[in-house]
Amino acid sequence: MAAAHHPLSLLVLAALVALSFAVEAPRDWPPADWGRLPLTVRDYAVWAALLGALWGAVTGLRHGPGSVAPGRSTGRSIPSLLAGEVGPLVVALWAGAVIGLVPLTITLAREAPGTLGFGDAMATVAGIALLALWPTLGMALGTLLARWGVLLAPLVTLALLFLPAQVRGTPLASITPWWGNGFPAPGWEMAWPATLSRLAVLGLVAGALLLLAAWRLGTPRGARRLPASALAAGAGAVALAAVSVVLRPDVVTATGEMRCLEREHVTLCSAPEEQEVVEALSGRVDALVAVTGTGPVTWVTEAVVDQRPADGVLRGLGQPDRSAAMGTTTDHVASRLGGAGSCGRAAPQEQHDAATDLTQELRRRAVPSWSPAQGTGVASLSASEFRTWYAEHRERVENCELDREDLQ
Repeated sequence: MAAAHHPLSLLVLAALVALSFAVEAPRDWPPADWGRLPLTVRDYAVWAALLGALWGAVTGLRHGPGSVAPGRSTGRSIPSLLAGEVGPLVVALWAGAVIGLVPLTITLAREAPGTLGFGDAMATVAGIALLALWPTLGMALGTLLARWGVLLAPLVTLALLFLPAQVRGTPLASITPWWGNGFPAPGWEMAWPATLSRLAVLGLVAGALLLLAAWRLGTPRGARRLPASALAAGAGAVALAAVSVVLRPDVVTATGEMRCLEREHVTLCSAPEEQEVVEALSGRVDALVAVTGTGPVTWVTEAVVDQRPADGVLRGLGQPDRSAAMGTTTDHVASRLGGAGSCGRAAPQEQHDAATDLTQELRRRAVPSWSPAQGTGVASLSASEFRTWYAEHRERVENCELDREDLQ
């Protein structure tokens, strides 16, 4: 396919990215929000894929056999037909690398906090590379099926993008189902082996259709035999998809898929890579919530905070030392429930002290070994009496309005 067919998809994608920056323009240089450029590309790439497939289908319908390999005679061999795809695909990979890896490098160099990782960069590269395949797929459909091909091109594109993503725990799976990630984002935040396997499957499917179109156009109607190369490409796509389905999550794990752990009083949701430490501290969090009597509640980690409504966010898990992460996160939960986390700098010192004392009381009641007994009046209350007291004062606790008299 001639490179002239690619700029349309790339220009549309560039316009959408530019529009997103116009809405939230960076104010410094290098822009602090540059790290979200790969995520923007990921979210809008599906529209470029749809337009690319439709563009290819219309081209195939209007220009007939020549659209399979513009500028070439239809009598050329299948290798020569495919050779026309190498250049545009290399250019698309290069564009994806620039868009995906440059912001990642800048983010790492500036030591800016964020969730952008190697998997996000690889997904961006693959997403841009896929733009080189959709016009090819559309042209094959438009050439084979004429007007029906134009109608089916967007539907086939959506099916190839979203249906494999519903096979959870496989290399084809995206982190979340597309309807849970907000259309038009297909959710390409997956580990790089998953990205590459998905790219390979879609490439083989598009290649098989291209070979089928070339076979139909290049052989007489009465002597048509499906070429071995087309059969091999189709069989390879099916086999790779089958292998992807049987691979388990411990082989290829999506780095952001939300998993939830249910305890008696709290449900904790986290990314797979956080699950082990979340499970270890779940008992502490459940005990703290049980003391207040506010359960059942849902707490999520910062990695999945956008995927589910929650009553609180578990902060502090990003530390390399596991024990430190557990301690920091537990302190944050206790501080949030005790009101200390709600007290800003403008709050009176008396409110700060009362919130701190209540936080320590919660820790003492949850696990007495965590902190020494406090001399507050609520320390003498029974468990049920304390839960009643907490329910009566909960609004004041959350607004950092508690004072020492409330604790007597």
